[in-house]
Amino acid sequence: MITDLRKKIQELALQLPHVGIEIPLKWMLFDQAIDRLIEREVYFADINKLSEVARLENIDSDEEFYSMVHFFHHQGKIWHLRSEWLQGNDEDGCGIVILKPQWFINYIYQLMNIDTHQLLKESFEENECNETDGTFPARNFEKVWPNAFHHTTILLDILDSTDVICEVIAEDAEDT
Repeated sequence: MITDLRKKIQELALQLPHVGIEIPLKWMLFDQAIDRLIEREVYFADINKLSEVARLENIDSDEEFYSMVHFFHHQGKIWHLRSEWLQGNDEDGCGIVILKPQWFINYIYQLMNIDTHQLLKESFEENECNETDGTFPARNFEKVWPNAFHHTTILLDILDSTDVICEVIAEDAEDT
């Protein structure tokens, strides 16, 4: 039974689109450079800064660089957010790259975790929205993401830019 399962997995794997594609050595060296950045807890980078890292690995042309970014994006190794996907997009049209998508997913998961909702429920003040309407004050992100340190701002910017979160404008006191 295990042998049959292994054989079936191999058959399915061979049908994947990137199987059999030769990857240039310098792309693999770039992949290792990304791993070194992640080891230093660098989880995202501006695409222009990332192209500088690529140039250190002898990836000199923009065409090759963007082909490599596209390849690694589709492999799930990185997540490239082009600037047209971002509301506050930059003029050069390049965007940012999340170097470790699982890191980002873990922070998103923390927003939806039942323990997070319990923590937020305990911290709501009488005049604030409650947890049942899906809103909570921005100051509570420090409670939700206690280990995010300087990453909180970029995490919130990405979530806002992709319409996962948005700012709720409070009504004027005169209108209430």
